[in-house]
Amino acid sequence: MEIKSKETLRKAILALRKDQDKEDKFKSDKKVISTLTDLEIYIKAKTIFVYVSVNEEVNTRSFIE
Repeated sequence: MEIKSKETLRKAILALRKDQDKEDKFKSDKKVISTLTDLEIYIKAKTIFVYVSVNEEVNTRSFIE
């Protein structure tokens, strides 16, 4: 197994995200948000902090709304 540098790995993952099918990305984003909102720590939280997504990151905009 080849060990890659953090930068090489980061570039590879970003390329995969960029090339991901729009429908697959939408489904993946929904799954991430669903998993988050099912967590007990989220359910019990009185306050949460969310970053506004950019580029190919998990879309947080609908979650924020």
